[in-house]
Amino acid sequence: MDKNARHIAEENSSAIGTETVIRIRNLYKSFDDTPVLNGVDLDLKKGENLVVLGRSGTGKSVLIKCIVELITPDAGEIEVLGKDVRRLNSEQINALRRDVGFSFQLSALYDSMTVRENLEFPLKRNLKIFDQKILNEKVMNALEEVSMEHAVDQWPADLSGGQKKRIGIARTLILNPKIMLYDEPTAGLDPITSEEINELVLEVQKRHGTSSIIITHDLTCARAIANRVIFLYNGKNHFDGPFDELTQTQDPLLKTFLNYYNIEAR
Repeated sequence: MDKNARHIAEENSSAIGTETVIRIRNLYKSFDDTPVLNGVDLDLKKGENLVVLGRSGTGKSVLIKCIVELITPDAGEIEVLGKDVRRLNSEQINALRRDVGFSFQLSALYDSMTVRENLEFPLKRNLKIFDQKILNEKVMNALEEVSMEHAVDQWPADLSGGQKKRIGIARTLILNPKIMLYDEPTAGLDPITSEEINELVLEVQKRHGTSSIIITHDLTCARAIANRVIFLYNGKNHFDGPFDELTQTQDPLLKTFLNYYNIEAR
């Protein structure tokens, strides 16, 4: 386990507030009569890193896409920063998305743009900033946060998987979101790069006071960065608590999941 990441996580835990920044109740979503979310409940506290675990097909990625209306749920309540998401119009949804950063699994960089242009794009589109001096300053500040300032004029095709993850996170951070949604931040990365991404997620939490939901299959990632864990099974909550409590479970379903990923349930 990454001891440095765990140390940062323990420091960050003291900054978690009591305010609920995301509240979800009885969330349902089906695709072609196949239930994916089947009554999910979730609360995210201010400054908290909440990891959502579960087997493939349990609706983890669907859940966070519903939060920002990338997918429309069939039923349920979603409140983000005090706003009823399901009652917002398209203009209000776009405004909310500026406060909720979404880090996609595959980074979602534009291959036809340099790193600089990828980071300038949300500034121009969302904040209507066109002054090149201001753009340069914001781009370089964002890249420095993820230790990628040297790549400012490179193309995405020239970057490694870990570098693309960092650039994707920088492009999200450049709008100063209050909430971060990470979809499989360490997927496809080697163990050393995964540790670096874990530390980056924790540094973002520490520097910006962000509240984050992290979708992952990587239990080493979950152990390193989670203040709390939710485990979904058959589209609904099966466990909600600290990671250490998860590893002490006697629940046969959870023990099978942990053993599959070589995490021993004590």
